Amino acid sequence: MKNFRIIPFKDPDYPELLRHIHKPPEALYLWGNLPTKRSISIVGTRKSTLYGASQTRNIVRFLRDYPFQIISGFADGIDLVAHHEALEQGLPTVAVLGHGFDHIPPRKFSTARKVIEQGGGFLSEYPPSMPGNKFQFPERNRIIAGLSKVTIVVEAPKSSGALITATLALENNREVFAIPGDTNRENSQGCNELIQQAKATILLDPANLLHAYGLAPETAQPELFFNLPQEQQDILKVLSPENPKSSNQILAETNKNITEILVNLTILESEKRIKRVPGGFVIF
Repeated sequence: MKNFRIIPFKDPDYPELLRHIHKPPEALYLWGNLPTKRSISIVGTRKSTLYGASQTRNIVRFLRDYPFQIISGFADGIDLVAHHEALEQGLPTVAVLGHGFDHIPPRKFSTARKVIEQGGGFLSEYPPSMPGNKFQFPERNRIIAGLSKVTIVVEAPKSSGALITATLALENNREVFAIPGDTNRENSQGCNELIQQAKATILLDPANLLHAYGLAPETAQPELFFNLPQEQQDILKVLSPENPKSSNQILAETNKNITEILVNLTILESEKRIKRVPGGFVIF
């Protein structure tokens, strides 16, 4: 088994933020390194879409300049996108498991090694040999929420476990942000409802995350490009309100492949950042 240590509640190394949640774990199993004080938790559905993945990557890219440690649950979907992007950006990331370390799936071993090598770690309240059971994953969500002052819900249908994490964060007086999405998009229904019910702050600009930590953004971005992945920014830069451009013209000016352009045009149109007119697309 991996080299791990047990951190009882009374241990000085026990994460301070976690001490103050309702029903903190009596002890934590740690493989690797503990989270730093400046952490942000990112959660979302296991069945993420291109939109959700792009939003997640953009948030993590923004946070690399401050820097933050990324907390998530190492599940498929938004969790893994957050972990992978943190590794790409050189940020440490901590995964909170709903099972013991021995039950990390083999297909995730490579990512797990990178997490450890880049100064991150794995936490669980379950011993290494404990397999995952359904009730354990909602339980571990309180740890994900408890390790950070801020939790971001990126993409979540109404039945998503990410909404449990948001609820637990609110119950423990933490801030919750949510990424809005198309009202017809199933994966955005949970986020949109959190915002509508004033349970989460709408996240249009990642710079808003900094206020919870007493930080100020180093640079300002044009409003049109807030919270957009680079590939969408590149498309917007070649468009204007007056001069329609076809997908083929955009292809010639951005040097991207046509599939990537068509997918991102669809996303930008659904978000009402661009509109389709005779002759092609213009900025909305």
